[in-house]
Amino acid sequence: MIKLLLVDDNEDARDVQSLIFSSHGYEVMTAENGVDAMEYIRQSRPDLIITDVLMPKMDGYELCRRLKTDKTLKDIPIVFYSAHYLDPQDEKMARDLGVVQLIQKPMDTAEFLRIIDGIVQQFGKSEFLPPVWLFKEDLDFERKHEQRLTEMLYKKLGELEQTRSMLKNALEGTIATVALAVEARDPSTSGHQRRVATLAEAIAREMKLEEKQVEGIRMGATIHDIGKIQIPAEILGKPAKLSDIEIHLVQEHTTVGYNILKVVAFPWPVAQIAYQHHERMDGSGYPQGLKGDEISLEARIVAVADVVEAMLSHRPYREAQAVEVALEEIKQRRGTLYDPLVVDACLSLFQLKNFRLESEGRRDTDAGIRAQ
Repeated sequence: MIKLLLVDDNEDARDVQSLIFSSHGYEVMTAENGVDAMEYIRQSRPDLIITDVLMPKMDGYELCRRLKTDKTLKDIPIVFYSAHYLDPQDEKMARDLGVVQLIQKPMDTAEFLRIIDGIVQQFGKSEFLPPVWLFKEDLDFERKHEQRLTEMLYKKLGELEQTRSMLKNALEGTIATVALAVEARDPSTSGHQRRVATLAEAIAREMKLEEKQVEGIRMGATIHDIGKIQIPAEILGKPAKLSDIEIHLVQEHTTVGYNILKVVAFPWPVAQIAYQHHERMDGSGYPQGLKGDEISLEARIVAVADVVEAMLSHRPYREAQAVEVALEEIKQRRGTLYDPLVVDACLSLFQLKNFRLESEGRRDTDAGIRAQ
């Protein structure tokens, strides 16, 4: 039975390849990097090695170089199987090291097996003669290898950053769409979550929080009222005082929002913001009656932004309040209902840095959701 060593840092890739070759009659060993591969090779010499190129600890090029400079291992045929780094420059380096074949991932299973079977047959008939003269220690190779590996890493980092940016934009677009869907049920609430997000982000920056935390606060604030999607529209837009039952229904939006968001693996505490933005420092808030630091900082920031934005915007049951009234509200309840540091940052924005929300003092349909 032909003994095959598969080297790949991707566990799924190793499992798939292992299944393919073991079901085809090969005895398969696997390793996740070049260092582990060298240990396996010294313990049980394989007849053929199929390896990825870019891996942690030791990449495919270095693994190949070490094997080809070892008199006892230099005759083992090596195949590069990689999704990247198979341009002419990579191929020349690999060929110079004695790699017998470069294969682009992914490849049709039947074709993959055909190529590997062919290499094994060549080796078995002694038709495969590695160019030993190329495997001598060469300082120039070390330089080229280092240079090429650096180029590969920068290219991969660029690809990862591009992918990350695309995913981030898609996620933000999805969150914005969900926010619009919630507000579409009640025209008088249009823009509330967006404006709360704007103010919450500004407060977070005034507090000198890290960028990732600021980003999470902005995202969480953008959909902090998602739970209101289950509240009847006639209650959301009711111009008269709400009954006790209606108040209870409105207050349930924090729990409903949490249950909707907790199943999504957001990179930020979005679900906790939806759950806790009506909690208060003295424990008088809802739904859990949390106190002080039991409430996440993100939710404490959104809570202040939510109250200020609500007071500055028109409601079906009252006119918009002046900015001085809204600021006096959070100032008077600083430390009892609202986090003192958050309040101080908000006051600084409006009073010292001339911060303004687009809804201040306006009576139009671009107003906020009722704060209960």
